[in-house]
Amino acid sequence: MYGLGCIVSVSLDDNARFQARLESIAIASDGDVSISEASYAFQSTLRVGDLLGLFEVHNGFEPPEPWASCFQDDCRLTLRFTRSGGVFVSAARSSSERQKDSWSLFTAVKPIELDQVAEKAQDGLKEKEPHTLYVSLYGDEFSVYKRRRGSLEGY
Repeated sequence: MYGLGCIVSVSLDDNARFQARLESIAIASDGDVSISEASYAFQSTLRVGDLLGLFEVHNGFEPPEPWASCFQDDCRLTLRFTRSGGVFVSAARSSSERQKDSWSLFTAVKPIELDQVAEKAQDGLKEKEPHTLYVSLYGDEFSVYKRRRGSLEGY
């Protein structure tokens, strides 16, 4: 849904809204809960494996004072998307409300909305031949490589 270069509208709270462009993504290596499908966690819980996104703010947006510490000097901010739907912002520097590198949950009803889809990259790769069979091999415990299904005999 969110591709590199897409334009989004970010709502910090009910009053502060701005547009930003997604520059890069990463996987969070810190959190209170490790990756586990079976464990339940509240929306405000940070998990190892959450998606991080670095966004560049457009149109010279001046953040209001409670959120100013979340913006870097070059008008960028880091958002964290949890599996339960929460969107957090990282504090780029310390302030009276936040410590540096702490995470704050957005309070807006719709914290982020996609405005413009990113342009498809022209990577110059040719399309796969539709009549070619691609086979993946796997190795067993003895490092013997085999086909996944079937056999070559009779085909």
